[in-house]
Amino acid sequence: MFGVQAPAIIAIALAFVEAVVAQGAAPRERIYFSVLNREHKPRLGLMEKDFVLRINGRPGVMEDFRPGKGNADCSRPLAAWILLESSRFVSSRVIADQADTAAGLFDMLHPDSAVGVRLITDRAETLAPLTRHRRDLREAFTRFGESRRELKAVPRDETVFLGEDGMFRAIDIAITGLNNFRLSDPSLQGKEALSALIIIAGAGLSPWYDERNLTAKAARHAVFIYPILMPEATHGLWRRYSELAQSAAGILSGFGALSPELNSFKSRTMNLDRDALTFNFIQIVRDLNGKYSFLAPPVPPGGKVELELKCREKDVHIQLPRKRLP
Repeated sequence: MFGVQAPAIIAIALAFVEAVVAQGAAPRERIYFSVLNREHKPRLGLMEKDFVLRINGRPGVMEDFRPGKGNADCSRPLAAWILLESSRFVSSRVIADQADTAAGLFDMLHPDSAVGVRLITDRAETLAPLTRHRRDLREAFTRFGESRRELKAVPRDETVFLGEDGMFRAIDIAITGLNNFRLSDPSLQGKEALSALIIIAGAGLSPWYDERNLTAKAARHAVFIYPILMPEATHGLWRRYSELAQSAAGILSGFGALSPELNSFKSRTMNLDRDALTFNFIQIVRDLNGKYSFLAPPVPPGGKVELELKCREKDVHIQLPRKRLP
């Protein structure tokens, strides 16, 4: 009789072990959200009691609630890609003039932060891998013009062709890379690390691309998107990038602008001077520091969880990209 029952017993035991291992290997994710004021800047100082969370339509509790942090906070490492669009609207001289600013970004970040640079056309080429060295970012920006000419002439071995989806495909690839880096990099293990995409662009996006799956992927991997648009960008491009930024809990701004902006008609402070990108980096770091967070509620096997979050304070806007689990 034991011989007959043994396979069933072993199967049950293996299923139990697999369930235990799975629980240990899949810790509950952290849900990030922004609270922005009318100027699209983080509203800090709010506590758990200032929010109303509903889980599947019922009142819920924010487990392990963590408030937003101040402008100068450097307690959370950042992994980020800077995507430089190669188009006639993005001047090689202007990008080269931002080389010192790019290197100086590390001064605003946790020491374990890593930033990389990619050149984007109908293909993507890495100008600097995810690095912790200031000189790598400086050289990537300085060589932007030279690299775009070389890429146009002869693609390199590491070149990734993007196809008709263009920038959207580049964003997709970058999200995957950031998630893999954050999970595997030894310096980030055991730390609450954030991820971001910084996009410097001026040309159009694929008109037939449905970005809902892309923003859902960014939300799953907690990658925040920060477009920076050139003065020549059309109103339609501003609108699409604005929607992309809001869906991914980021902010949109004009190149060198003094504050975040939602559309080109309100953009009055853009400039292309040397180190103008400093203003954009300050806004991005301030927004990342200001993220609030809590632990995601448990998801029952085979089930789904929908989140709804409101703030009791007036004149603020909540950006909650992760609304559905898993």
